[in-house]
Amino acid sequence: MKKRVIGIISLIFLMVLVTGCGKVNITINNDKDDNKVVEKKNSTKEYSLKGLHITMADDLVESSAVNYTSYLQGQNYSFASIKESFEDYKAAQLEIDENSSVVDYMKFITKVNQLNSNVIEKNGLVYITYTKNINDNDYFYMAFAYKSNDSFWLVNLFCFEKDKAKYEPIFMDWAKSVYFE
Repeated sequence: MKKRVIGIISLIFLMVLVTGCGKVNITINNDKDDNKVVEKKNSTKEYSLKGLHITMADDLVESSAVNYTSYLQGQNYSFASIKESFEDYKAAQLEIDENSSVVDYMKFITKVNQLNSNVIEKNGLVYITYTKNINDNDYFYMAFAYKSNDSFWLVNLFCFEKDKAKYEPIFMDWAKSVYFE
């Protein structure tokens, strides 16, 4: 019995190390003939963030970061959004206004931030991808552009670059869930 308990604990510990995706919910079926360890995916939650709604993993914690409208931080990925009103662009006399498309906005963002990225239009989304080194850590970013009634929104989802393959499809799903009040 003691070996069995140690084996189950070792398996749980190994699953946490291998998955590396925040919390892992484990269910153990204690039927004598059919002992199983089942991994369940992280549950999701709809976040309401100053007019933007997005459904993502429920393990993100609201935080603050300079220059962002909202910022949520997870163990292996994060979310940041910037709301830029049409009025602000008009006041600054920039080339973007309420008549500009989301693609125009994203091209403008790419240019002013000197990002060497192509604007991608796929599955109803407009976005760019890029990498950035911060404090000797390489990060992979997916920046999505949206247009609401009074503003453009830039939503950044990011993770460690080494986890790009794992999180890129997840970020796409999260980005598809965005809507505005």
